[in-house]
Amino acid sequence: MMGLSGNSSASALERRSLPGRALGLILALLAGPAFADLAALPKPAQDSLHARAKAMSSALILGDAAAGFDMLPPALVTQMSALLGQSEAEFRVRFIENMQTNRVDTGVTAHHLDLANATVFDGSDGRSYALIPTFSQAYDPYRGTFRVEGTTVAIPSADTWYFFTISDAATLDLLVAAYPALADAPLVPVTLTPEP
Repeated sequence: MMGLSGNSSASALERRSLPGRALGLILALLAGPAFADLAALPKPAQDSLHARAKAMSSALILGDAAAGFDMLPPALVTQMSALLGQSEAEFRVRFIENMQTNRVDTGVTAHHLDLANATVFDGSDGRSYALIPTFSQAYDPYRGTFRVEGTTVAIPSADTWYFFTISDAATLDLLVAAYPALADAPLVPVTLTPEP
């Protein structure tokens, strides 16, 4: 059998080094984008992130649609309002109305942004995004009570953190369109698990 170099002795060498080459490829793929824990962020950014995360969880549990809207990333709000053919002010009003209407039958009873296990993703746009494991308990009349698990992306903009949790492939596409540097981040939609 001939190897890549055209002789049989090279073939034996190539076969012996195949696991080494595969390991090198795997390590290169795993290296991908660099991640660090939140300690890599400057202390003021960490403090701001912690305060905003607490406010975000509180807004969700209390059903404060206006506060929840104000936690959405600005470029995402701009993109979504443009897609709907609305001004950002109109989009905000309709979003809040929709959330308040849905709040009658649905809600979040628990919400935890696990900052202790969050990682920092350094985007190609120079931003340091926080990828935060997120756990919620919610209910609606169709599914009853369920657990929501996934990753919330915290996006810094003008010294303020904004949050977005990917609910499905379409929302992931919207987020990446608004923040293209997140295309390389390991983001997946949430999972929903029924609870008794």
